[in-house]
Amino acid sequence: MILSGDIDYRFIETSITDRASGESFIKGLFDNDILFHFDDDPQDMLESFEPDAALLFTSAQAATLRDRVAELYKLNWGRHDCPIGFALTLIGE
Repeated sequence: MILSGDIDYRFIETSITDRASGESFIKGLFDNDILFHFDDDPQDMLESFEPDAALLFTSAQAATLRDRVAELYKLNWGRHDCPIGFALTLIGE
């Protein structure tokens, strides 16, 4: 499934090959309100903090996201040091 609710997950299918595509990927996660900490397994992410919350990603999406995160860590993030540093600039921390 690539669509869930109002989120079009197709952007996670695109391989990350350079800093620009890495930034675009992270912005896509942020803009769709599905940004997660890259040290965490996307398979464990929940839609909310409610006790009965559903998983945010399907198993297939989680597997793809693990591939994208691995690609993110192959890039030089300059002053951000890592993709998490860049993500923090988006959320203002």
